[in-house]
Amino acid sequence: MNLVEITSEKEFDPLAVNQSVPFTQSWFYGDWQAEEKREVRRFSIEDGDEIVGSLQAIRYPLPLNKSYIYIPYGPVLKNNLTEKTAAFLKKSLKEVFNDGKTVFIRLDFWPALKDRLEKTAGKFFVKSPRSSYRGSNFQPRAERVIDLKQPENEIFFAMEPKARYNVRLALKKGVVVKTITKNFLDYFEDFYSLMTETANRDGFSLHPRSYYEEIFNSAEKRKNAFLALAFYGDTLLVANLVVLYGETAFFLFGSSSSEYRELMPSYLCQWQSVRKAKELGFSYYSFGGISHKGLNRSWEGISVYKKKFGGFVREYSPFYDLAIQPFWYYLYILRKAFFGR
Repeated sequence: MNLVEITSEKEFDPLAVNQSVPFTQSWFYGDWQAEEKREVRRFSIEDGDEIVGSLQAIRYPLPLNKSYIYIPYGPVLKNNLTEKTAAFLKKSLKEVFNDGKTVFIRLDFWPALKDRLEKTAGKFFVKSPRSSYRGSNFQPRAERVIDLKQPENEIFFAMEPKARYNVRLALKKGVVVKTITKNFLDYFEDFYSLMTETANRDGFSLHPRSYYEEIFNSAEKRKNAFLALAFYGDTLLVANLVVLYGETAFFLFGSSSSEYRELMPSYLCQWQSVRKAKELGFSYYSFGGISHKGLNRSWEGISVYKKKFGGFVREYSPFYDLAIQPFWYYLYILRKAFFGR
């Protein structure tokens, strides 16, 4: 087996390995991370003439000029994880990132490892303590997903009754949703203004403005997203950004105005986003991360909201770490355990 670094977008195609891979392993997601001045490296895993896996690795800073590598929802494997593949990854990644500054590498296997495959990973990597999961850079361990292969009426009636009521209420009160698939930059200022209002109201931090601009530029260039905008008259009430990759439409950002909340525009906007994704031929609609099994407790409110739309819970693997500098790695783990930072 060989680990081959890829520097050309044309040669890096995780979807050829697995059609259901999350967009965090896409080339464009790496470009978003590079916009935030993070080092991004991509590799294919080759076994003879066959590409059997791929991975996109992103470097994040730690104190004292140290850093760690995270592979968000990757490595992506074509076949189940075997001891041969795990041993190869351990050896190869250690060689690539034994650079004096990398403390550890965090693997986030896709497809998710289950039962005996977790045991296989545990033979070669350290199963990350749950206390180390805390951090805005790490992807959620569960998300809510709707199967769009069902008829639309079945999807609608699988929603909780209160959600269906709210969708109908918004329609009755005159809320109108527009879906935008081109000229994204024409809507950026309105989107960013509403994101800022939402962040100030709900108490969360935004990425730098340039990060969102890069996403909008990417969407315009690649035609791989749509905006769902809910209006009441001329007033923009809700803006959803949905990213399209592989067989899944991913609800990435949602923002809402403090005005006219009694009209329930977010329910109609979300429902129309689901309908648009189905119309475009996607198999799944992901609402993104949720609180699950004691993780991400601060997301419980938004998780209840997402549950109202039905669907199922998709679980991801535990994290597995490869310590490059064991002393600094266990110091990091202790800091996470005691301080959560």
